[in-house]
Amino acid sequence: MMATAQPTVLAAPASVPDQHSLPVSIALHLLPGVLYGLFYYLLGVPLAERIGFSSMWALNVGVLFVVLPVQMGYLLYQGKRKTGRFTLAGIVLFREKTPVTRLALSVTALMIWGAVILVVAGGLNDWLLHRFFAWVPHRYLLSWDSAGQAHTSKLIALLEGLVLGGFVGPVVQECYFRGFLLPRLSRFGVWGVALNAGLFSLYHVWAPWQWATRLLFLAPLIYAVWRTRDIRIGIWFHCFGNVLAVVGALIPELLNFS
Repeated sequence: MMATAQPTVLAAPASVPDQHSLPVSIALHLLPGVLYGLFYYLLGVPLAERIGFSSMWALNVGVLFVVLPVQMGYLLYQGKRKTGRFTLAGIVLFREKTPVTRLALSVTALMIWGAVILVVAGGLNDWLLHRFFAWVPHRYLLSWDSAGQAHTSKLIALLEGLVLGGFVGPVVQECYFRGFLLPRLSRFGVWGVALNAGLFSLYHVWAPWQWATRLLFLAPLIYAVWRTRDIRIGIWFHCFGNVLAVVGALIPELLNFS
């Protein structure tokens, strides 16, 4: 019998998520930051001053009252709209699994890069602040300290920051910015990475003097997430970096607590 030629089966191309138009993408990047900034300036800091807490306490409370409901709420709404149930499946993408060793090495390398940027370009923040943003009232500058703040209040704020700023905020933001928005810029290729990095830096409207260093700090991270399609790199880096920053301020307070 003659063998019958079998048709060649071509692999299906990797699915590409629906792409956002540029105006929609810009709005989805920046609007949550505007809401976060309004909360910080109009509600968070005035409340912190009234009850004897710092501006960092106000910023971290914003995670609970703005970041979580706005960003995670929008993702769940998109899941409900797409599937009929509240889910992140098919909404938060970039879920490929990088081998654990490579994941750890990537996060470590990014942390080293971040430390270098903070050392080399850290003075840029102060220069920009005093050169272009000297008009910002001192009360709105990010700090764990405030006038008349009790030691216990500062300790409470730091512990709160460890949870909200160290874990909740970073996880939600990485799901939203890297798992949802970044894949929907994939038609731009690596320029989508640059756009996501730039807009995410601008998202931090409460500290515009940090935009330049934040961009340098985060661009390699966003590229790594885009390149590997693994959002865990962003989550681990973001959480680890924020936790280290809080722990650096928390340890002296714990040592002095009596």
